[in-house]
Amino acid sequence: MYNNLSEQELIQACCKKDKLAEGELYSRYAAKIFTICKRYTGNIEEAQDLMQESLLQALNKLHTFNYKGEGSLYGWIKKIAINKAINLNTRHRWRMVPTDFRFNNSIPEPAPEEIDLIP
Repeated sequence: MYNNLSEQELIQACCKKDKLAEGELYSRYAAKIFTICKRYTGNIEEAQDLMQESLLQALNKLHTFNYKGEGSLYGWIKKIAINKAINLNTRHRWRMVPTDFRFNNSIPEPAPEEIDLIP
């Protein structure tokens, strides 16, 4: 029954917290969103987590969604997933930057003439 609903009907049912409709939304979009997340992360576990987070956020914020025609719901969920993936990649990049230079042996000691220039 729910697999025959249009996007707009599915949105309305999900906004009413219909668990079967929420399950249908998950069934329709989980594989597509997972594929997008996998492309951005390159990691299956992180992609699964991002997919789950994206679909959960979409369900929680569905009442704010502005329906613009068939396909707009998928586009909106896809945008949520991409933003989450980009944020995750940004956090990972910052984690890889060393914060303590005392343990970095590749930094040369200053030459004596450079020390004399320090006021």
